[in-house]
Amino acid sequence: MKDVFEILNQIDGGIVLDAATGRGEFINVLKQNLKSYDQIIGVDVSERSVEQASTMFPENDVEIYRMNLEALPFRRWTL
Repeated sequence: MKDVFEILNQIDGGIVLDAATGRGEFINVLKQNLKSYDQIIGVDVSERSVEQASTMFPENDVEIYRMNLEALPFRRWTL
């Protein structure tokens, strides 16, 4: 089985969504290991987490938003 970092290193990410980003720890993993990306968007419901993540990533290629993931406007699938 391939190491997750080997897999990430092969991905041209484009716009990447980090759902339930928390304080943004996984964003660091993405930034360091993706082959390339245009932008990373982190979303979390916690105001405190969003504030912490926002201060970690002042650069333009990362945006952090506070929102409820259950309210994202995606079509719901039923089985």
